[in-house]
Amino acid sequence: MKHYNSIDLLKFLMSFFVIAIHTAYDQVPLMRLICPWVVPMFFVISGFLLQRRISMQRPVEVCGKRVENLLGGVINSYIIKLVKLYILWTLLYLPLTFYGSCVVENNSLLRAFALFCRNVIFTGENHMSWPLWYLLALIWASFLVKIMLKWKMKVEWILISGLCLTLIGWGVKYVLETEHADDCLEKIVYVYKKTFVGTRNGLFVGFGFVSVGMFLGKWQDYFLRHTVWSCWVAALSVAAFLYDLPFSTHLLCFCILLFVIRIRLADRKLFLWFRRMSTLIYFSHMFFVATLVYLFPEVYAGLPQFALASVSTFFFSCIVIRLMEVPGFSFLKKLVG
Repeated sequence: MKHYNSIDLLKFLMSFFVIAIHTAYDQVPLMRLICPWVVPMFFVISGFLLQRRISMQRPVEVCGKRVENLLGGVINSYIIKLVKLYILWTLLYLPLTFYGSCVVENNSLLRAFALFCRNVIFTGENHMSWPLWYLLALIWASFLVKIMLKWKMKVEWILISGLCLTLIGWGVKYVLETEHADDCLEKIVYVYKKTFVGTRNGLFVGFGFVSVGMFLGKWQDYFLRHTVWSCWVAALSVAAFLYDLPFSTHLLCFCILLFVIRIRLADRKLFLWFRRMSTLIYFSHMFFVATLVYLFPEVYAGLPQFALASVSTFFFSCIVIRLMEVPGFSFLKKLVG
């Protein structure tokens, strides 16, 4: 598959904005504009690259008939790769998870284990492992894509389904945040909160953004050829985002990615480095944030935490990538999938 080097560079840069979110450095004016669309952008990029892989699959002949070899190849291997990555990083975060649950939140070991199991299945978030919600949401979103492709749904219908589920998610969120006089509804809300916590998951958030990426993955050639359409959509997305209109983040991410894939960067080993760095920085930075929070409380949240966590994570990721090429340390490649 064609490598989009500009996407690798974008993901590398965005990984530092994720650190800004988790160190409370996302409140300065520039960060307030950028940070809200960073994680959604990761979903859109994942959907885009998934669709590009799917579109490259060749039909195979079965009993004399041409059959699209989609589900047995790209989708399944992609989901398996995500699950392995999710399990690995969840295990690596176990010490922080149980320290946070048992010591910081003062839960019993039994309750901590129960919360851990719930979070691993439904939310993807445990103490100080908040970035992993993205992986779990991407797993569920990819599974929905697999089902819809099995039903022979076109990408356009997958997009409509994704946006409809996003709309439903907003409705569910409103219900969860509103007080209810009806006891029956209040009990339903209580059970939902205890089970799923909120709506930040693959069904109500991840799937919508993944479907946007898939739509661009299918129609990128059209939008790249028709510059007028691209400019019109870009202007619309900026206006929608500034006025915080519904689906403005989806539209903005679509336009940003469309702009990024227009940029042609010659193949170099540097872009593979960017790709691996972005993954390591995204998933490992909370170890350094936790170290600062618990061992160096004098380092305040905001710019001090952001700077130290970013520098520490950067050098850690550089060392890990270097070790990946050393015989005997190739197992470290599993950290990036």
